[in-house]
Amino acid sequence: MKPYPIKIVHASAPLAGTNPRLTIEDGNILHLLTDTIPDALIDHLPASMSRWQALHRFEQVGLKGMFVVMLLIVGILYGFRLSIEPIADFATKFIPPEYEQAIGKATLSQLDLFLFKTSTLESDSKQRIEEIFINLKALDPDKTVSTQLVFRSSPAIGPNAFALPGNIIVLLDEMVEFADDEDLIAAIMAHELAHVTKRHAMRYITRSSLLAVAAAIIFGADDSLIEEFASMGSGLALAKYSRKFELEADQQGAEYMQRLGLDAYKISKLFDMIEAECEGACDGGGFFTSHPSFAERRSNLSNLE
Repeated sequence: MKPYPIKIVHASAPLAGTNPRLTIEDGNILHLLTDTIPDALIDHLPASMSRWQALHRFEQVGLKGMFVVMLLIVGILYGFRLSIEPIADFATKFIPPEYEQAIGKATLSQLDLFLFKTSTLESDSKQRIEEIFINLKALDPDKTVSTQLVFRSSPAIGPNAFALPGNIIVLLDEMVEFADDEDLIAAIMAHELAHVTKRHAMRYITRSSLLAVAAAIIFGADDSLIEEFASMGSGLALAKYSRKFELEADQQGAEYMQRLGLDAYKISKLFDMIEAECEGACDGGGFFTSHPSFAERRSNLSNLE
């Protein structure tokens, strides 16, 4: 009998215990009495069939096998997440100071363009604050020699202070007016100076960069999608890191205050003022969006020797 050539136009995978079915060009359906498709027919199957075969192979693994695969995937992702912190912190040590300063200046320029206004504090107030700042810097001169304090105003942000990369500390007029206490302002600057000496800003940026690179490798997305993904995911993944940084800065700042002969727990007064201002609604959010709760920070300060 002479062989009759046929063309397979569709094939259904053997899922859920069913047998595979092949639809040929003339509309007839061929049922295969086996749960696998013979090797001789593989080369003649439609290209779309390959993904169904993969699904069939995955189905054959069974529930236990799928559970093991899922555990493996979760373990890899969790291991990667845990590795971000030490890898990024190690890499930060090799970032040249001039590169970090360039990042800080660029960051400040962007903030000046969109959020900051020129400070309107009186010269006498600025001078007194700068004198306190000089005294704080003298406590750790090797790490703070290039640190500069800049004054800005931002009604949109409200009372706040920032430690930017490149050893730049920004103190907003609104914070000075809100604190209305030179010792409390000293505590706020001590806290920000601690961020500088521990390089928290640059370490945070390095960790964010690792997430962006990882996203590009894993998803193979275009630049715009990677930027969007990194901006949304980095803040969530790094939330605990920023919380850790805040607790470290609280303790180091309190030590600076103590060495100046000032109240080491003065920063807790700021927590009280904020809670009174917003009736507890901003504890750990809003004003200090990425910060730990005030209760946690008070407890952290109580551990000082």
